[in-house]
Amino acid sequence: MALAIAVCLGTLCLPATALAKGKEALPPEVAKADRAEKKGDWNGARTALLAAYEKKKIPLLAFRLAQVDEKVGALGQAFAHYDDVLQGELPTGADGKPDPEAVTLRDKARTAQFRLQATGAKLRLVARTAGKNPQPANQRFSMVVDGHRYVLHDGDAIVVDPGLRTVKVYGADEVLIQGDDISIANGDDHPVKITVAEAQVVPEAPPPPAPKAGTSTGKVLGYSALGLGAAGLGTGIVFGVLSKGTRNDLSNMCVANQCPESARSTYSKGTTQATVSTIAFVAGGLFAATGALLLVTSSSSASEARPAPRAGHVHPYVTPNSVGFQGAF
Repeated sequence: MALAIAVCLGTLCLPATALAKGKEALPPEVAKADRAEKKGDWNGARTALLAAYEKKKIPLLAFRLAQVDEKVGALGQAFAHYDDVLQGELPTGADGKPDPEAVTLRDKARTAQFRLQATGAKLRLVARTAGKNPQPANQRFSMVVDGHRYVLHDGDAIVVDPGLRTVKVYGADEVLIQGDDISIANGDDHPVKITVAEAQVVPEAPPPPAPKAGTSTGKVLGYSALGLGAAGLGTGIVFGVLSKGTRNDLSNMCVANQCPESARSTYSKGTTQATVSTIAFVAGGLFAATGALLLVTSSSSASEARPAPRAGHVHPYVTPNSVGFQGAF
């Protein structure tokens, strides 16, 4: 009977069969790491696991490598490999739900990172906006330390190994904000300070003013047409009165429908006045009728419950003794 070999490091036991979940073929270096761990050769196990992880980057191998990193004191590398577990794709089961073992592995990796942050050397991102009153930058950044990429916000810290570290910080669209070589000692909490432009907030265009209650395009046009109609009718009345006065003057100047030559200009003036009066009455009546019609139709469309009123009509009249207009609505 074959015996399953379990490797217990820290808070998690990883049987060899678990590493091969889903019948994935593991690199042969994993077996070599198993043998080294049995002998207590953690450096040999780490070398074998690094080679295996280069061939097959899966979360279980990353977690096992992180635990061996801790055994040899490479806390920065352990933090990075725990981060690989957290950033890796979360597998799902046949029911579409996250695999419980993968979720547990992530929880343990996150707990291990918190433990390392309590004792290891740290780089802490301090991102501020430019200007007279700097504020914490409310955006994500990418910090690359010795080739490993972390996604961080202002105030986040990562654990690194003591020594000279190459640190680069990128903003949106992978724009390099800062790149430095930072020397850090064991137990340090070194700030990585960056300054970014304050995000420009483009104000939204104000919404168009809501139309006033009871108004509509039809009503506006209706009132405008009524105004023009009133002006036309008023003009017709004025010129009608003038025409009547001119006709009375002609009556005084002419005898038995015989008029002197001096009355020609008075006759022309009276004819012009009568023509203007008639045109003004007709135009004013049309505008008034159109305005009334627009007001009636716009009111009926605004309230369908009301019965549709009759269309209004207006027409002018001219008699030998009076001028005016009449209509019905």
